[in-house]
Amino acid sequence: MIAGTVENKKEFMAMLLKGNAFDRLLVRSVSIKTNIFYEMDCVINKDWYTTEEQESLTEKYIAWSELRPTIFNIIKGNKLPGYMKIILSPSDEATAKIHTNASALFINIIFENGKLSIITGSSEKMFSLDKAVEHSWDEYAARFFKHNGIIIE
Repeated sequence: MIAGTVENKKEFMAMLLKGNAFDRLLVRSVSIKTNIFYEMDCVINKDWYTTEEQESLTEKYIAWSELRPTIFNIIKGNKLPGYMKIILSPSDEATAKIHTNASALFINIIFENGKLSIITGSSEKMFSLDKAVEHSWDEYAARFFKHNGIIIE
């Protein structure tokens, strides 16, 4: 597990909300506290789509690229949110490539009390004591952070 505080908070938030570095990740959930509390379960409501559109939907969760503008609109303005938590995951296909025993992989982005934290997590298909899934995911996530200039203390 990688857990730490993002040192370059302003650059990270610009990358998250305006850039495309996270766009291929799926959004598991979002919680934001501004003047009201927003809580989003990001499971795609397939009934909202036409039959043709449903055929092209392959994921259970919405992609960050699709939700990013909505989140940006919620938090833009002169005041920072009091709290924000975004849980992102790679697609099922990408998860299987990172480790065959990985059931799900997570990047938790938490903003609270002016502090921006990242915590990675993983779950396994079959229980194992060797932590191979966690290590594979953390190595992958660390490369992703480094490639994108994300500095975690």
